[in-house]
Amino acid sequence: MTSLLCFVAISDSVVGTPIESELKLGKQLFAKGKGIDRTEKDSRIVIGQWFDGERNQNVEEVVFVTPGLLSRWLGYQLAAGTSQEVVNATWEKCAGQFTGKTFAVVRLARLCTVDMIDGDVDNSAKPEALDKIKIEMHQVDKPWTPVDYHVVQDIQQRRPDEVLKDTWDQVLAKFTAWPSKPTENDLMPEIRWGLNRRVSLIAETTKFEPGSKCEIKILEKDRTRVIPFHYPKS
Repeated sequence: MTSLLCFVAISDSVVGTPIESELKLGKQLFAKGKGIDRTEKDSRIVIGQWFDGERNQNVEEVVFVTPGLLSRWLGYQLAAGTSQEVVNATWEKCAGQFTGKTFAVVRLARLCTVDMIDGDVDNSAKPEALDKIKIEMHQVDKPWTPVDYHVVQDIQQRRPDEVLKDTWDQVLAKFTAWPSKPTENDLMPEIRWGLNRRVSLIAETTKFEPGSKCEIKILEKDRTRVIPFHYPKS
């Protein structure tokens, strides 16, 4: 059994136009044939893995959606053929929605273990542990700050891979102008199947200084985790 975390935040220092150096980096990544996920750079922090029966997947992660990440993302799409007009409009819509706040998408999951020989999935996950979640964050040497949130996606299925299909940006695109194709999954299905569950939350939290040492505390029904990280520099 493992648990999945994806934390997405936008800083309250959103600038009026994309950051030129980061926009250029996004273009360069496309020119080199790299995947768009490479635009995440230091905004993505892998904090855990899950064995899918064949290999380890990086399933526990923290992704901060800073102005730098948005600039790199749009630079990549500009190089891929998106018009400058669309890029400018997307920046204005997306960045404008996060002005004055630190915005977050928190994704938590409980996943069953997959047998590496026959691919059978056991029943070790505890989906009920995600019924009650508490999250706190702080910059090191400063007080912990509670994180307020509301659930925006809750998927429960028989197999782990069925709850891992959506990426963080697809969920974010459901609620903002984030430049990705939104997920086609039902966000809050009425019927639940199996023991594998992933919950996505939209939260608003405190501001962090670029490059600062921070920690996030996740309290679930059966455990508490404290995860250190460095906030992205851009």
